[in-house]
Parts: sequence; structure tokens; C-alpha cells
Amino acid sequence: MKQGTLYCVGMGPGDPELVTFKAWHALCRCPVLALPEDQSGRQTAAAILKEAAARQEGLHLEEKDILSLTFPMTRDAGRLRKAHSDASDKVAAVLDGGCDIALITLGCPTVYASCMYIQKEIRRRGYETVVIPGITSFSAAAARLGQPLCEKDEPLLIVPAGRDDLPDLLAVRGSKVLMKVPRHMGALKEQLQDAGLLRHASLVERCGLPGERVCTDLRQADDTGYFSVILVRQEENL
Repeated sequence: MKQGTLYCVGMGPGDPELVTFKAWHALCRCPVLALPEDQSGRQTAAAILKEAAARQEGLHLEEKDILSLTFPMTRDAGRLRKAHSDASDKVAAVLDGGCDIALITLGCPTVYASCMYIQKEIRRRGYETVVIPGITSFSAAAARLGQPLCEKDEPLLIVPAGRDDLPDLLAVRGSKVLMKVPRHMGALKEQLQDAGLLRHASLVERCGLPGERVCTDLRQADDTGYFSVILVRQEENL
């Protein structure tokens, strides 16, 4: 193994009080913090980090070296590969100097997170990596709605809402979590209606973040933003 260690740290869904002790210890210990941003420079996970640091003693951001990593919001495979390669090169250069890095991410690193592409590449290059899980957006959304995700032996299906085979997946027995919800929800609501599920669907947007919106009945929801989760409960357990 080479000198530095990469920590992929889940910051949770938005509420800075949902950052775990394990994540906090890694953030305090690592001399370098890698902050993801989109192509417009927006750093959502970093905003949670700064709010947490303002509320809890021990993390002195002014003493940290900051490494910005750009992860564009695109489906272009070529652009994504280049972004991940460029980010991995930047991380590796710091690790070669013997410094540990905490790469933060919104939610949990193991759920649709760009940081895991970096983790896999950095591990492939021979560095040590550690993944620190975070509270997921759909767990926080269910808690915000005051309802379980699943009960007893009920299955739970987690699905990106833009999949072409969404109608088939909606037909699978069990409760559903729809992630990566499109801004314009008309077609999605029609698919849920066709599956007989629209009246059982709820939405939470920006859970724990400024501008949070809770809609207990998706039929009443207008178009939404990127940080949205739709929960669909299995009918017999309502």
C-alpha cells in the first residue's frame, strides 16, 4: 500500500446533526478534505460540512487543505470517465505525499455516489481506502414522513425513476423508493397512476436542507428539484 489513505465519508441527507460520530472523527483526523462540486461550482455536501463544523467543536476547517473535485451532472459517459480520472489523479497526488484525505459525499457513499468511482480507481492503483457510510436520503425521508420504509417480510425496491423498465419494476411486489426524480414529473405520475400506486406515493424534497418540502400525497405535488425522493408504500400495509 502507498502512504496516504482515502476515506469516503457519507455526510447524511442534509441535517448536520445526522453526521455520524465515525464520519466526524475521520473529518477531524484527515488533514485534507476533498469537496465535490458540480460543473456550476455548487457544493451541497460542503454546505452540510460547514454547518456541522459551526455547531460542533473539534473540526477546524481553516486548518484543513481543501481539494475541490468536479463531478458534472451529466449522462455523457465520456465526460464522466474523464471527470473521475481527473479527480483520481488529484487524489493520488495528495496521497503520494503521505496525507490522508476525507472525500465527503451527500447521503451514503454506497448509494449512487460519485465518490465510489474514485474509491475503486484509487484502490486499483494500490492505495488504502475506507468507506464510512452515512444516513441515506430515503431513510431520512421516511423518518420525516413518520412512516416505515418496510415492515415484517415486506421487500423494498430502490429504483432510479428514469429507468426505461420502470413500469415493470413498479409491478414488483413491495414498497418502492424512487430516486433521481425528474424535475418534470408528469410522465412519472402517469406511470404511478397506471400501476395503481399514485395515491400511495409521497415526496420529500431537500430533506434536512434549506428549502425542504414535504408532500404526503404526490397527486398534489408540482414539478420538483434534483434532491427529491418518492416513497411508495405497499398497499396492504398502509
